[in-house]
Amino acid sequence: MNHPFSHGSQHPQHVERLGAYWAEVLGNPKTFSERCGDETQVLTLHWGNRDLGDLPERFYRCFVQALHDARFPGDPEVRAALHAYMRWAVDNVMAYSAVDATVPAGLPMPRCGWDGLENSQ
Repeated sequence: MNHPFSHGSQHPQHVERLGAYWAEVLGNPKTFSERCGDETQVLTLHWGNRDLGDLPERFYRCFVQALHDARFPGDPEVRAALHAYMRWAVDNVMAYSAVDATVPAGLPMPRCGWDGLENSQ
């Protein structure tokens, strides 16, 4: 899973920013969007990565396995919603992986609630 960071281009606050992003997506304060930008900014960071082979699927499986290993969440409905959100998120990022892709401006932050993804571009 180190490929995305193997070029030394990881933001020094990547973990904190990722935590703020996921917290906002899950309905918490708008810390990410106030400090870092909107969904357009997130997709622009991932734009143009070209074909990453099976990395997106491995990332998704790693996320699902981490939830399982942590026994979080215990509620199967919440777990299903998180799985569905991450599947959407991985597919959404990959939709802009081509070098000639255009990331639309002003995309709203996605929100994931008890019933899954509530909004997206």
